[in-house]
Amino acid sequence: YSLHRILTRNAVWNFIIGARGLGKTFDAKRHVVRDFLKNGWQFIYLRRTAEELRQGAKETWFADISEFFPEFEFRINGMKIEVHELTADKNDWQTMGFFQALSQAGGKKSVPFPKVRWIVYDEIFPDNMMFLRNEVTMFEEFYNTVDRWTDRTRVLFLSNAVMQANPYFSAFRVDT
Repeated sequence: YSLHRILTRNAVWNFIIGARGLGKTFDAKRHVVRDFLKNGWQFIYLRRTAEELRQGAKETWFADISEFFPEFEFRINGMKIEVHELTADKNDWQTMGFFQALSQAGGKKSVPFPKVRWIVYDEIFPDNMMFLRNEVTMFEEFYNTVDRWTDRTRVLFLSNAVMQANPYFSAFRVDT
């Protein structure tokens, strides 16, 4: 899968839905890493719950993309995604992204994210169709916390093809 076509539209919120295993998450991760390395824009990798992050999403985040950036070393430091250029000082790690669970995002309302350009919400439509209570409102509030009405932050909503009936499409009157 390539994000190129959808990114040319310069939309703020982008729903990318397709069959499992096409590379939606892979290309989104590669895109946000490239954007940080080229332009310094940070990103947030968002999942619905902290449990989803604990079930391997954090530990394996670089498994499929690190080979595309051989001049860099990557690490997870708590909830931060960090990068280090191999030719730079060993202690020169930069924060390029953050892990976040939407279920815990309410506690971030006063935390500024001035360098975040991208939110990658992975698995927005879960196979079991179990959403958080008031999830759409929670996401809208989280988005406003990150963007602070600057119109700089873009969202990549990623999902495997599941039922079209979901709270997001209902709230935004999306008809596919």
